[in-house]
Amino acid sequence: MDEQALTSLLHFQDEHLWIKPICDFFEIDMQNQTANIRRDPFLANHYEKNSNSLLFGDNYQRILLDRFGFIVWIANINSNTIAEEKREAFKKFQHLIYEFLHGSVKENAEMKALFIERIKLKKEVAIKNDRIKFIDRRFSAFNEKKYLQGELPLDQTDPKQLGESEDSEAN
Repeated sequence: MDEQALTSLLHFQDEHLWIKPICDFFEIDMQNQTANIRRDPFLANHYEKNSNSLLFGDNYQRILLDRFGFIVWIANINSNTIAEEKREAFKKFQHLIYEFLHGSVKENAEMKALFIERIKLKKEVAIKNDRIKFIDRRFSAFNEKKYLQGELPLDQTDPKQLGESEDSEAN
């Protein structure tokens, strides 16, 4: 069975995944899994019940797990309990789910670092923009003062008169 067929077993509703399609495909006892999920101290906090008449053709309440709970649930299933003809496909499915987790964790860490850097840069830009506005206001005040005194405004003054070197003009 190829990866696309295995991943087609994943049916999302919001941020949750249905366990029924997995149980049906791999011939896992759904009632047993439901009981295991409810008894498990971790998984009990990661499931909800809902119905989906489009997916299942009825309004029966079934269990969904959030992404993290789904990964833990899949990891907890012993592949030796799967029928021999589907065991290799199940192992491959577990592996794909693990890759998804690793990829998600890695991407989330990178995204978090970029987001933190972005916030830092935005703060720095805001501080510099505030400083530029302050300087602009001071220049305006000086220019008004110079006009009143009959001198040239600063924006028409030669930079050399302000004490700037030619090196700073190149920057």
